[in-house]
Amino acid sequence: MMNDPLPPDKIQQFTVIQGATNSYLIETTPGKTKIKIINMQEMPDEVRTYFME
Repeated sequence: MMNDPLPPDKIQQFTVIQGATNSYLIETTPGKTKIKIINMQEMPDEVRTYFME
């Protein structure tokens, strides 16, 4: 637990967007009215398949 790369006081918010052929995992700042995209990555096919089940 001491070597955990994410401190326990950090709040993370993720969104998965699925298109016809690609899926993306988007990390944003928490919020309701104004959010900022921190990171966006295309998901590998095996992960995409898992989320579609």
